Amino acid sequence: MKSNLILFSMATSVARRTIDDVTLQEESTDLKFYKNARVIVPTGSGSPIATIDSGKNLVFKYKFNREADPKIPDSGYRETIIFEIEPGETKFSHLDDELQTIKPFYRQVCFCRNTESVKIVHGKISGTKISATKWNIYMDVDIVFKEGQNPVNKQISGNFILD
Repeated sequence: MKSNLILFSMATSVARRTIDDVTLQEESTDLKFYKNARVIVPTGSGSPIATIDSGKNLVFKYKFNREADPKIPDSGYRETIIFEIEPGETKFSHLDDELQTIKPFYRQVCFCRNTESVKIVHGKISGTKISATKWNIYMDVDIVFKEGQNPVNKQISGNFILD
């Protein structure tokens, strides 16, 4: 009986420390867009990654970053969503099947599975141009890492600034 109590006490202590450590990690969110750019769609096998390259469109990039805690190996986490629109647009809204016209991709980078870029095929992405250097963007998208798995919903809203 005494050994069970000690084991429970140790497990509680470790869980508490981990939760406390995570809340102390520095987090940041970047909302940017790029002129004269395009989304490069990954091809081939392996772990395909969508990238941003020179082009004629506007490319929007959401990036969330949680710094690694030096006390917890491989605890850092980063996720990005990128997509593109035609440069002359001032307002847009794409839902489900229409999303493919703007090439939206999600990627998470962590010590975990599923670190390749995932095509976003469900949800809504909309935006309104505020000025030459600012867009208000709204995203409510479902990320499906593997067929048959439950989707992960991401809701992002904010002003994207020209980089």
